[in-house]
Amino acid sequence: MLVVYFTGLGWQHLSSVQTRLNDVQRQLTSNSAEAATYLKLTSKMLAASVAQTQPLPKTAHDISEMKEDKSYTKNLLQTPPVTTDQCNYFIAVARTTAKDSIVPDWYCKQAVWGVWGGRLGNRIDAVSKMVSEAESESCGVSLQSDMLSGWDPPETQWINEKHQWITMDLKHNGSSYNNSMKNNTCRSLTGEEWFRSKNLHPPMCHIHLLRKYFDINLTHVLGKTCSSTDHVALHVRSGDIARGAWSKEETYSPSRVHPGYGLFPTAYYISVIREIRARRGDALTFFVLCETMGNPTCEYFEKLSILDQNVVMRVKQPLIDDMRLMLCASEVAMSFGTFKRVFDLSPVAQIRHTFSHTPRHSDESCSMVSHWIASSQQAANFRNVTKVWKNSGFQRHEVDVAYDMHHTEVKSKSNQGCS
Repeated sequence: MLVVYFTGLGWQHLSSVQTRLNDVQRQLTSNSAEAATYLKLTSKMLAASVAQTQPLPKTAHDISEMKEDKSYTKNLLQTPPVTTDQCNYFIAVARTTAKDSIVPDWYCKQAVWGVWGGRLGNRIDAVSKMVSEAESESCGVSLQSDMLSGWDPPETQWINEKHQWITMDLKHNGSSYNNSMKNNTCRSLTGEEWFRSKNLHPPMCHIHLLRKYFDINLTHVLGKTCSSTDHVALHVRSGDIARGAWSKEETYSPSRVHPGYGLFPTAYYISVIREIRARRGDALTFFVLCETMGNPTCEYFEKLSILDQNVVMRVKQPLIDDMRLMLCASEVAMSFGTFKRVFDLSPVAQIRHTFSHTPRHSDESCSMVSHWIASSQQAANFRNVTKVWKNSGFQRHEVDVAYDMHHTEVKSKSNQGCS
């Protein structure tokens, strides 16, 4: 007998929950070898799917693919359902509070100032692990103020109300404590060490605290009001994994790059624009965000923007400004890497687009659209050529091939229970 108890679910999610339970029942009664794995994944991820409208695995093939896409699974398991009220035990400490009134041992924090160990996506991942430990050990959280260049966060420290030595005076005034009482379980690690550490459990309140840090609410992102004009943001990764130069001999010489991260094909981003325009018309503005022009996809859109006035290039712009555009966008196209964690901070009910190396025909969602290369032979070739990324001229050529693309469909909000 399988008994599942749900509480606090909105009515709009009950249909999808019932569907998932039917899938579980079929898997269990089939006595398939994948049944146990399926049930384990589903039980952990169902709540996250209900809260975030993310797709769940439905077949053994889906499970296998999700194991390969570690960042997808990891990201999904790190976003359980949570409300603001559930995180109110983290209480902000005013930045004007005297330093000698703060007990260092009460906080999970960074050991070295200015050493985050990676770019913004890695930093957010590190914070999620710090918050996971703070939740488990009843510690506070202390973040450095330099996570994002150009941003001065209004909140960087939060005491944990569940800490056994927190006094009412400290909770309200930040000025009194018993210094002889220390919580030695609250660790101080470098940003890199937090990033490499293991989650004790999927964190609940990292998004809540990061939104406080970046001053994000229903109308504002990074301290400024979101534009009333609807737009789409395409995040095209370049910079660190697309560095290289042409020589006078007309040969391309790549710089040293991370072999584990590659580029999504240009055709994926074209597919995103085509899918959105088919669904919403041609009036929307598409911002194409490129850190540099190193990615051949950026070179393509630079030319397209001359012909299409609704495609706007943004190159080498401050990340803080690009973040506002991305987090306020109604739809976004994600790139390969940890930067996709940033989109979890958005106050907007976004539709997010991503590239998949294999077809995902069954993944119909309110909030996620998967795009893949239509030809299985071409898809396999692209994956084999780019899986160990060197940024070679041949790999860059494959990125820019005019592939025919397929994609999943977005559920209609009017008749499919989308909120």
